[in-house]
Amino acid sequence: MITIEIAMDIKALEKAIGHNESCRCSFSEKVRVHESFQGEQFRDGDIIVSDLDGNAKASEIYVWEFDDKGEKRVATVLNVPPVESLATALRVFFVSELKK
Repeated sequence: MITIEIAMDIKALEKAIGHNESCRCSFSEKVRVHESFQGEQFRDGDIIVSDLDGNAKASEIYVWEFDDKGEKRVATVLNVPPVESLATALRVFFVSELKK
């Protein structure tokens, strides 16, 4: 998982992800998500799903903006085990944030 600090501009994200992952990144879809854990909401917003072409590890990446103690951040999660879907990407990210 990587975290980058840029605006949620799809073209800028594609360029940044493609550069960081040494591959080509192209927008696939934007999904509205409402996710909670043990009654606490941890995601209510859009997640961008992008295809990766030329990445040795993953064919997709999930990207979303979040608030980290008042600072806007962008999270990216590759679709590699244990991540196999948008739902597991969120859960893996959430657990990693809890461990910090």
